[in-house]
Amino acid sequence: MEFSLFPTSDSATNKVCAFIDEKGNYGFDFNREDVSTHFIITAIVIEEKEIHTIKENCEQIWKNYFSKEEMTLPNVPKNDGKREKILINVAKLNFTIFSIIVDKRKFRESSNIKLYKKTFFRFMNRLIGRELHGAYPDLELAKNEYENKEFMNGFKKYIEEKYPLTLFGDQQFGFGGNKDRALIQLAAFIGDTISISFEGQQKNKKSGNLLSIIKHKVTVMKEWPQSYESYTFDVEKTKNPEFNEAIAQYSLKLENDFIKNNVNSLKPEIQDQVRFLKFLEFYMKYISANKYISTNEILSNFDAYGKNLTKHYLRTSIVAKIRDSGVLIASSPYGYKLPVSEKEIYDFVNHSATIVMPMLMRLCLCREAVKKATHSQLDILDKSEYKDLKRYFEVNQ
Repeated sequence: MEFSLFPTSDSATNKVCAFIDEKGNYGFDFNREDVSTHFIITAIVIEEKEIHTIKENCEQIWKNYFSKEEMTLPNVPKNDGKREKILINVAKLNFTIFSIIVDKRKFRESSNIKLYKKTFFRFMNRLIGRELHGAYPDLELAKNEYENKEFMNGFKKYIEEKYPLTLFGDQQFGFGGNKDRALIQLAAFIGDTISISFEGQQKNKKSGNLLSIIKHKVTVMKEWPQSYESYTFDVEKTKNPEFNEAIAQYSLKLENDFIKNNVNSLKPEIQDQVRFLKFLEFYMKYISANKYISTNEILSNFDAYGKNLTKHYLRTSIVAKIRDSGVLIASSPYGYKLPVSEKEIYDFVNHSATIVMPMLMRLCLCREAVKKATHSQLDILDKSEYKDLKRYFEVNQ
């Protein structure tokens, strides 16, 4: 089931539209092939000014890979190289991805809600409605009339009751009319791709490659429920003999605690810090737990939010402030990442040492030169704000 969301604010010069795809179903007998292990909602977010261009490009891509009979909705085999080829073409288009992945296998472990169908859907309505409204508070949702599924019908009713449209106010969040089917097909294709990477019955060796192709398009990929167990990694999966489970678990816990405590902040700098950590978590879990993310790739990800950040801002207002709060972030000349090994902790230490120690040495030489020139009448570290630096040099002289 797919539907689309459209902002209604007249004040925005560049309106943002989102097309949503639903994957998964009710049921908890995971031995059955027709029961999904996950319930996944994926949003394809597009600036309104880009819609026409992306629509035309999508239609051309579908024509290149599908016959007319298949054009109702792209139906690509799960393990076919065709999907990878299409994804490479689709990933060149100007959209971003927002996805919520609910692991039904952990549902009964993480909630006290009885798993009746209506109760399950009611819970999903609240969870997804809250996440979507929190991310896009000024949107008009358009339900796909070509399909009639129980969850989406209930979701429409829930949204209309929870967020009734008013004649006044800057924000409106509710259902409206239908929009273009070609972009609904795009959402379905991306949603299906994400589903392949999570569904235990559909996983294949190429699933990691598929997510890697669209990694630069992801702004949010959030799993529910989040628990301590979700912070574990399979050593075989990382293919890293230096993998340290304790470091990986704890770095993710600190990162998640920071996001939980700051996700609702209205301060732009803190919002940027949360986005940065979400991107590091996404990369660690779904792309590679071992690779550093380059500064340019991180800044490109921020571009998806319409934020043109500088490298200096990234270092001083995002990374440095997050580290000040106690979160572990490894860094090297190759970029940043959440650490999963002792070596990566030392990468940070070594990288910092190459910056800090030369600066301290230059400061020491400057201090000594000034003292000589003034016959020790002036010590540039005598001011109270430099007492820690002065203590450092006195201890290490």
